[in-house]
Amino acid sequence: MIQGYTQTVHLPQLRSLALNKRQREIVVEDVSRRLESLLFHWNDQAFRRTILMLGSEEATFWEPQTVSLEIRSLVVVAVRNSLIEDLGASQPHTKALESRKKQLRDEQMPWITGEATKYFEAANLDAGQGKPERDMFGDLSHRFPIAWHALSLLMGSSEDEIVCELPIMEAESMDSSASK
Repeated sequence: MIQGYTQTVHLPQLRSLALNKRQREIVVEDVSRRLESLLFHWNDQAFRRTILMLGSEEATFWEPQTVSLEIRSLVVVAVRNSLIEDLGASQPHTKALESRKKQLRDEQMPWITGEATKYFEAANLDAGQGKPERDMFGDLSHRFPIAWHALSLLMGSSEDEIVCELPIMEAESMDSSASK
């Protein structure tokens, strides 16, 4: 499914932006890694809802509105927030994506994301994905436990305000017990 997207939708789009082969490879590799990680965890609903929270606000405004917010959020997290952003940045994060002119104009982004949204709406995301070589999102709950905890609470709530008790971190609990 990921290769189908990159080969039939994403690469042709990147070619139309006049990117060189190396630039296309960099962007496709980043998008592929993001998709592999997201889709590997897709059937873990708590994980999926938490990670997609990162893209849900932006995705709310995306077209086509008939596509679920979940699919539109997937496209934000995996495509829109990828290194493709460097193509429109005045100071790209990745030097190989640097160019004298903006390679991706703001008005082109809806075309990129709209086609991705249509592709993933038609795909069977529940089919399962093999373990990625590099699980980009899989260890976020361990690397950033407080942020993950807060996002998890937000995703699980229908309230406008929620009470958030932060988990005690191992290092903090060890420090406090050592000082007693």
